[in-house]
Amino acid sequence: MSLQIKSLNHHIVDGGVARHLLIDLSLSVKPGECIALMGNSGSGKTTLLNVIAGLEPIQQGDIEIDDVVLSQLSEKQLSALRKQTIGIIFQQFNLLPSLSVKENIDHIHVTSSENDNHADEVLVQMKNLENGVNALVSIVETFMPPQTAKNVTV
Repeated sequence: MSLQIKSLNHHIVDGGVARHLLIDLSLSVKPGECIALMGNSGSGKTTLLNVIAGLEPIQQGDIEIDDVVLSQLSEKQLSALRKQTIGIIFQQFNLLPSLSVKENIDHIHVTSSENDNHADEVLVQMKNLENGVNALVSIVETFMPPQTAKNVTV
């Protein structure tokens, strides 16, 4: 997957005052590249991830994922892009606590109108990713203070 961000600006209004979180941000990530996003609490990391994922609107600038311009996509198309291309690991797991991991994965496919049971395939893929994730966690723990290492997104 490739990611191109050009001149991205994003602000929030806090107490009637505009607070600029992303100012003229440009970034290029090539397929296969791995990057770490680090910064103080409130510096815009989550906002950036939400904008890239199409969960928050692009206020100014351009974002392309695999040459697809996000600002030109409908909500339905953004949802499909998130489902097929973007993976987010949330700080809160957003799982149904009464279900097992496999049942939570199955639930995603049931609610998305897919009839196939993909949970076993997903669990195998997750196991295959385990070594890579463990390596990433090791890198993050090496370069990040322990109190901020919990805020990791892959």
